[in-house]
Amino acid sequence: MQCGGNLLDVISIAVKVCLGVCEIPRVTGLRYDLGQGVPVFSTDEYDFDYLDVSKAPIVVTLPRVGRFFVVDASLEEESCSKGKLAFGVAPDGDVTSVDKLGRGCYQVKSLKSASEVGCSENLYAMSTCVIQNEV
Repeated sequence: MQCGGNLLDVISIAVKVCLGVCEIPRVTGLRYDLGQGVPVFSTDEYDFDYLDVSKAPIVVTLPRVGRFFVVDASLEEESCSKGKLAFGVAPDGDVTSVDKLGRGCYQVKSLKSASEVGCSENLYAMSTCVIQNEV
């Protein structure tokens, strides 16, 4: 994700981080106005909740250069690839989506190996985000 990182990867991580630090005012009650329920929010500015994004997936994009999938490809590596696979991977390792970008065809064996690489890369990215968030 340095100079030539993939936009899908960065956007998925940025959205997860932004939603994770979003402060949502706590609802303290419900007031009825003309038969419609209207939420009443706390007046304390420090009384808020955070969204739970711990199970939200992030996207890992793997361009294929030759017979190999490349993690965090540079611009040169991406220009040599004929196609990419974008995996949406949840923190528990479940693949939530697969998208093929560009040209190229993939055999089942290569899809399986790419999904394993994507899952392991996702676990690394998740642990990095948690460490950065705690610091």
